[in-house]
Amino acid sequence: MQGKLLLVAGLAVGYVLGARRGREGYDKLKRQASETWRSPNVQRTVSSARKFAEDNIPVVGDAISDAVKKVNDAATETTGSSTSASSGASDGSATSGPPRSTPPTSGNV
Repeated sequence: MQGKLLLVAGLAVGYVLGARRGREGYDKLKRQASETWRSPNVQRTVSSARKFAEDNIPVVGDAISDAVKKVNDAATETTGSSTSASSGASDGSATSGPPRSTPPTSGNV
């Protein structure tokens, strides 16, 4: 209960202080954020991060694909079949995709 009271008090104080600053405070914050975003240092960092991502996404994708193949091969060797052992079907029937769950209704809660 004390945590909720502190939250409400914090929201009230923030609202009052924000209302006092009004539109001028908002415009100042927006202007500062825009200036920071346009700064050469920030743009160099953004460009560097974009280049890094563009260069490494194919490598990461290939590594993930290889890892999935290895796991699948290991699971196939362990179970002796190519169907997933975690399909959730215990009656021998195969299902595709993850097991489905139905949302509870008032009759089966």
